[in-house]
Amino acid sequence: MSSNRQVLLLLDNLRIGGIQRLALDEAYALNRRGYRVKIILLESEHELDDMREIDAEVFLTSEIDVISISGSNWKKIRVMSSIIRSEKIKKSISHSAKGVAILRIASFLTFRKIRIRAYIHQLISLSSSTQRVKRLVLFSLADELHASSKQFVMEIENYLQSKKIAKSIFRRKIYFDRMGVDLNRLFAQDINTVTDKSNRNRTILFMSRVAIWKGFGKFVQIAKKLGEKYDYVVITSRFYSDTFEINRLCSDINARLIFGSNVAKVNRGIDSIHLYPADYGKGIKYPQNIGLNVLESIALGIPSLISIEEFWSWPELSNSTLVWTTDWSDVDVQDKIRSIELIPRDEFLREAQRMKDVISIEKHVDRIIRFLE
Repeated sequence: MSSNRQVLLLLDNLRIGGIQRLALDEAYALNRRGYRVKIILLESEHELDDMREIDAEVFLTSEIDVISISGSNWKKIRVMSSIIRSEKIKKSISHSAKGVAILRIASFLTFRKIRIRAYIHQLISLSSSTQRVKRLVLFSLADELHASSKQFVMEIENYLQSKKIAKSIFRRKIYFDRMGVDLNRLFAQDINTVTDKSNRNRTILFMSRVAIWKGFGKFVQIAKKLGEKYDYVVITSRFYSDTFEINRLCSDINARLIFGSNVAKVNRGIDSIHLYPADYGKGIKYPQNIGLNVLESIALGIPSLISIEEFWSWPELSNSTLVWTTDWSDVDVQDKIRSIELIPRDEFLREAQRMKDVISIEKHVDRIIRFLE
């Protein structure tokens, strides 16, 4: 395969999370288009917290190489230099701020000019002030800098307006590049799901890390109010701080607690509603409440109830029957759920079909290929 059909993707790790999901979906789509993808991880691998466990046969049947470089930064630079030299790398994609710096230093040491396209995937205000500046400095070493959410761009621009020193250091233009999900991967996983038609209860889903700002506590509170009329499913990572407490809370609402999976692979019954009570706190001006869990639900015709959202990144979803916003008061949640229940499942499936091109990662991959070629 010629060198211009190679893709080098840098990531901190493949632990279960949104950045890792985006990067792997990007890799699958590129691989289907004939690119040989090599993923470089800059941290040690976690056997029980790895996106490849969720993807299982989808990953195993792909032609994607994964190399983990643990140890010192100097070791990472040496290994990266060796890869650049042996693979004749000319362009690379980084989903890691540290990855941009390592690529840049390695390219300097090997006397090879490499164009780096980097992606910002989180709100910088969620980092400490020191970490915020560090990330911006590292990202500024990229040739092209993009963000997967318009909110991320807006927040950085707002931050730079108020910090003159940061603005004088960080002069890189940030472009909004909406990504999406790999529908091929999702539908391949969904096709083997067994739907239990004997269960007539609607399923209420939570699928995210059990971090406070992800709203797990609010989900439990809502489930207690809704009562036994519904079944409850919690899909999350194995790694959280208080194992006993999470298990106890799931037991209190009689919820199935499922690890290392996703909504496509889970037996979720005939009808489901996904709750995503994300709460970034009052200090966040540009929250991003449409996560990949919401996009995956849309693809499968599952309506989501999410925190108040301005739809800056996803304007097409503002009037969709598959996305509902709420202030999470008991009355509003119950009213929205009742409204969702009045809509026939066939209508949700038709809406999922209509939203297919909107939420697919393929247009993003088109832009990646234009960069690579």
